[in-house]
Amino acid sequence: RFGMNAILVLSLMPMIESGAGLNFGMPLGIEAGLLGSLLSIELGFSGFVGFALAILISIIFAFIFEIIGKM
Repeated sequence: RFGMNAILVLSLMPMIESGAGLNFGMPLGIEAGLLGSLLSIELGFSGFVGFALAILISIIFAFIFEIIGKM
């Protein structure tokens, strides 16, 4: 549970830093974080490797959401 919450917090930081606003960034960041953690768990990873993989997957989804959002 700690890892999942940490991913959610880390996914919100870029939007806070850039000043884009939490109303736009929070739903997209949470979606990316949840998808990353879900896929990491479903692929059977645990511990630090699972946490790192969840972060990497979350970053990939965040970039995809950003590209779609700019269209």
